[in-house]
Amino acid sequence: IFLRELIQNALDACKIQLWRDILENRYKAWIVQNNKSEIQPFDIEHKVYENYEIKVILCSYSDTHFEIVIKDNGTGLSAEQFKQICNVGTSYLGNKSRKKEVSDMPLWIRPTAGFGIGLQSIFLIAEEFEIYSKSSGNEGIYARVSSGRKNGYVQISTSDKLKCQGTEIHVVLPRDLEFKYSLGGNTYNYIERNYDPFSEEKTLLYYKIWDVFRDTMWNTYFPIQLYFENELVETIEPQHFQKLEKCDKKKRYHYFIDSDYSMELWDNNTCTKMKIYLQEAYRQYNNRHYFKGMETDKVRLETKGIWYEVDFYGLDTKKTLSLDRKRIKKEALKQIQEILDSAIHFYLEVVEETLFAKKEERTEKEYNQIYTYWCICSVKK
Repeated sequence: IFLRELIQNALDACKIQLWRDILENRYKAWIVQNNKSEIQPFDIEHKVYENYEIKVILCSYSDTHFEIVIKDNGTGLSAEQFKQICNVGTSYLGNKSRKKEVSDMPLWIRPTAGFGIGLQSIFLIAEEFEIYSKSSGNEGIYARVSSGRKNGYVQISTSDKLKCQGTEIHVVLPRDLEFKYSLGGNTYNYIERNYDPFSEEKTLLYYKIWDVFRDTMWNTYFPIQLYFENELVETIEPQHFQKLEKCDKKKRYHYFIDSDYSMELWDNNTCTKMKIYLQEAYRQYNNRHYFKGMETDKVRLETKGIWYEVDFYGLDTKKTLSLDRKRIKKEALKQIQEILDSAIHFYLEVVEETLFAKKEERTEKEYNQIYTYWCICSVKK
């Protein structure tokens, strides 16, 4: 939760700043549409997203502790804004002007915060943290925040450390933290190939945290750079949104159907990204669900004969996700099922037109797909 919340805070700050820059026509040459309220993520060129990279730096602090630094070049915070978000359960949406700004943003780029536990999540694992931040038109600030377990306090002063807009959070953690790791991850590979248990080096913990980040971060909007001791070791590439070549008559779906009858799809109404195909073999609950690039736990939904991978960009975070952002709430399943049913119905219509219109000889895979389609379509059809 601690890592996920801090990264989400950084991503949200960059999303808001990106939207402000779009409104100020900073990227006029790289945006397809002029009507900003109708902009979709694929209307913005990839290199624009790359201007908002997030840096995660892991470095030694002492023999018993190490430090995580998370840096972004998003909106930054003023002293007043920082005081506001220090209240547990209060998010940036508590500010009326910020709430209006977010409500005017397209669904797909709206921030995913809102639980009001972002910075407080640090206290799950550390007693205090430091933050440097600078917002547009304001002096930079420095703050040291202490947990309530240590007679909690917030000490704020001005700071000129950050010359440009953005935020930098420093958290010192003990080296004896315990992490689980799985086969095939960076930790496992390091132990197999390089780790010497008799040496004095203390880099194993870095690899464990690296794996936590890889499990937490998938297809985010902006690149995330991971540093060990100020050396760049990996960049988690941002999601690449591509405008799909076809659009249905109602202008709801942009889509592309491949030669194997798999479909990529973007739902303009709900800002949902999907991959769908007819599943020739029965596999229970192997569909994958993401929320703005972050994978969630398995969800049991009825989709016989269909495999899909879905990423929801237009749903409300608090109404859709549990507090740890890993589980989709039961209350949101009906809306999600409706989004899926509509997309799958559209997909089957396109498959029917494409698959059965073919004149030349079909492959064995195509016959298997026809059989699958026959099994799942209505009796009337």
